Amino acid sequence: MHWYIIFYIAILMLAIVAYLSLAVYSFRHRVVVGAVAFSWFSSLGALGALAEGFSFLSATPELTHVWFNVRFVSLAFIPVVWGIFAIQYSGRVRWLNRARVALLCVIPVVTQIMIWTNDLHGLWVTKDAVAVPADHFMLMDTTARIPGPWFWVHSLYGYALLFLGVVLILQVSLGMVRFYRRQALVLGVGTLILTLGSMIPTFLPIPVLKFNPITLVLAISALMFGWAIFGYRFLDLVPVARSLLLESIDDAVIALDAQSRVLDLNPAMRKILAEGFRGSGRTLPDSLIGMPGDVLFEPWEDMARPFLGKTKVRTEISSTIRGTERHYDLLIAPLEEQRGGISGRIVLLHDITDRKATEKALREKTRTLGERVKELNCLFGISEIVRRPGISLDEIMQETAAIIPPAWQYPEITRSRITLNARSYCAAECVETRWRQAADIMVNGRKRGEVEVFYLEERDGRDEGPFLLEERSLIDAIAERLGRVVERRWAENDLRLSEARLDALHTMNNRKFASEKELIEYALEEEVRLTGSEIGYFHFVKEDGLNLELFAWSKKVMETCTAAADRHYPLNLAGIWADCVRQKRPVVHNDYQAIPDKKGYPEGHSHIIRHVSVPIFDGDRVMAVSGVANKPGPYNEPDIRQMELFMGSVWKMVVRQRAEEALAQALRDKEALVKKLEESEAALRDRNEKMEFDLSIAQSAQKSIIRTEKPESDRIRIEYRYMPMERVGGDYFSFYKSGEGSISFFIGDVSGHGISAALFIALLKSITDRVFVECGDKPDEYLRRVNDGLVDYLQSNFITAIYGIFISEDEGGMRLRYANGAHIKPIVMRAGGECTFNGGAGTLIGVSDGMEFEVNEVNLGRGDRVFVLTDGIPEAANQKKEIIGFEDELTDLFCRSRDSTLAGTIEAAIEDVTVFRNGLPQQDDITLIGFEVL
Repeated sequence: MHWYIIFYIAILMLAIVAYLSLAVYSFRHRVVVGAVAFSWFSSLGALGALAEGFSFLSATPELTHVWFNVRFVSLAFIPVVWGIFAIQYSGRVRWLNRARVALLCVIPVVTQIMIWTNDLHGLWVTKDAVAVPADHFMLMDTTARIPGPWFWVHSLYGYALLFLGVVLILQVSLGMVRFYRRQALVLGVGTLILTLGSMIPTFLPIPVLKFNPITLVLAISALMFGWAIFGYRFLDLVPVARSLLLESIDDAVIALDAQSRVLDLNPAMRKILAEGFRGSGRTLPDSLIGMPGDVLFEPWEDMARPFLGKTKVRTEISSTIRGTERHYDLLIAPLEEQRGGISGRIVLLHDITDRKATEKALREKTRTLGERVKELNCLFGISEIVRRPGISLDEIMQETAAIIPPAWQYPEITRSRITLNARSYCAAECVETRWRQAADIMVNGRKRGEVEVFYLEERDGRDEGPFLLEERSLIDAIAERLGRVVERRWAENDLRLSEARLDALHTMNNRKFASEKELIEYALEEEVRLTGSEIGYFHFVKEDGLNLELFAWSKKVMETCTAAADRHYPLNLAGIWADCVRQKRPVVHNDYQAIPDKKGYPEGHSHIIRHVSVPIFDGDRVMAVSGVANKPGPYNEPDIRQMELFMGSVWKMVVRQRAEEALAQALRDKEALVKKLEESEAALRDRNEKMEFDLSIAQSAQKSIIRTEKPESDRIRIEYRYMPMERVGGDYFSFYKSGEGSISFFIGDVSGHGISAALFIALLKSITDRVFVECGDKPDEYLRRVNDGLVDYLQSNFITAIYGIFISEDEGGMRLRYANGAHIKPIVMRAGGECTFNGGAGTLIGVSDGMEFEVNEVNLGRGDRVFVLTDGIPEAANQKKEIIGFEDELTDLFCRSRDSTLAGTIEAAIEDVTVFRNGLPQQDDITLIGFEVL
């Protein structure tokens, strides 16, 4: 046997054993990045070596050829698996996904198809390698092979992936510390040997070589990979790619050599270093590789000094830069040489500031949770106390006061007190201090007490003085719960008392009492019974509100009281039992004898231990006072409420009984009155008929007195409306026509209405007609004489009046001369539309003699109008008690009422007044006269 055969077999066995060992070892370390891919790579290497061995041991050329082709399963897939491993080793895992891995396997799969179907197409090889006998074995002579097109596709694809893997591994090794760089270089050299060795049978650089060198390069590469695993701890310390470890991670990492010089660092570490340099007023250099560590960490000199020279440290550190405190986990790990030496250190800072804050918050939450548990225990304890059968309200308050202190933050210095209706409940001696927290106990919307908590010593300020915000919520919850307990207990007691009260009222309503005294005495006994008292009393309050009248005592008082009864006495001398009258509210004295200034009671009076009295109202006035005394326990709110309701109902019975008695008396009085009315009705009927007859005569007389004929004139038009409020009125007007063509008018308003005013109008007509004859052309003289003629007759009445005369002018216009006796001033409506008052008002007529009147004049042109009226128009009132008025409102009314005709204007004015009254009846006589110059 030739030497090279023996050498070939030995190398083949070495390759098989080495690759199988690598496959098993890497699979057992499959959690390491790239270990699974390397396990497949080693398995395929072992498969290739086994196929080479079976080919060598085959007995026939045909079997040798089959195993030779099986070898290409390994040769086709090794580049793909190696490329995947190199990508993972270099940290570019994001390049890989299932679709891309499947795409990488396409060409190897097609290669297998091409190999086993080559006889059909010849695309794999045109001429295949030849099996050559060597002693008792078979060797494949690849020099005889003529490759086909797909053979070159397979070869170039495989070499490209192998070279890509070598490049990736060598490239990543340049950015590693020396220990990991050697590991990567050994892996890269091993792969390069495998690649170059596989190229020999492909490209035939050595034509005389008679055996396939792939077995030798498999063995050599297996040894190189073993060196990387066991010499440089590959698969124990596989470096993650620098882009992942140094560029992407949040932790700050820096590598230092044995002399503490910077080998490499990531952006997170650079950011921390930059902050430190800025804090010391300097700028971090751009290039840090090779910088001494003591210079780089100078801003943290005090903190870094304990770790100088240390190669293995794990601890926590804190750093304050520019006022911001940060916390870190510090890890210092050695970089070991192959022979056990240390080539440098890796320093890693993991920011745990958020974790520290979370731990602090967790501690606070834990403490808070403990406080909440105490609070829940307190509230649960109150619920258990309240649910205990037969427990009284006083016991509930007392026991609740005892379980409050343990629920507060400092129970050893906490004291509590509960106050309800001026009564206090304390578990221990309660000391009032300035460190106090309190909440009101509200019952039915009213404050009835409070819950108080005191600290005996000062503590640090919190949310509410030394108290927590949660303790404010707790004390509010306790007060609210106690308020509901009191409401429920009082409601239950109210229900019982209400049932008894309703029974008593029902009995009283169905019982006939002979007198008011019998009713009140019966009610007083029921009141004593309902409140569980021993004695009671009932007093009336006099109408002056200053004196009291004893009306009734309960039977027990009559049995025990020997004092002389003084039934009438002033309120200001009464004892404190009468405070309810003075204060107009119920008054309770649960310790009557301890009250100072109670004025006592006379010798022989029933002894009073506790007492309550309530006022009895009729509207806002206190009509009576009722009181009870000597209940075995304290009087409370339900007692007061039941007394108020019961005695209020009793008072209604008293009022009803008084009303019934008054009604009976009223019916008797009515019968007598009806009889008297019937007797006087006939007399009134006769008198009314006579008055109606007299009134009709007065109405006829007044119609004949008032001169309603309008004088004819070609220079002036006259229209008027007369509307008396009653059948006879107090307004009077008349017209006069002189021989010179002038027209005079008189309008007067007598105070008052009815027949008395009508009689004065008769007198007024007589005097005005006489005076016109004497001085009708002189308005001032006219009113003066009318005034003198009436002054002796108008003792309680007066008259307002205007007398005027229209005089024709040569130019075609007219001049109005008039005198005004305190009457409404004439309204002048110019043809252009303006409405104004004219002249003065003057003085009243009939008040005193010797009065003088002023003559007013106004020139009128064609189309101008003058209106005189009585106060029935300006004094017209609506439902809001508003009147039209005597100022601008009156002139505005006539401006609104302007019409093309004088009659239309008067009608519109009257209609406006009617609309303004809005349905109210006329309150005064209305007279409106209009004149228009033609």
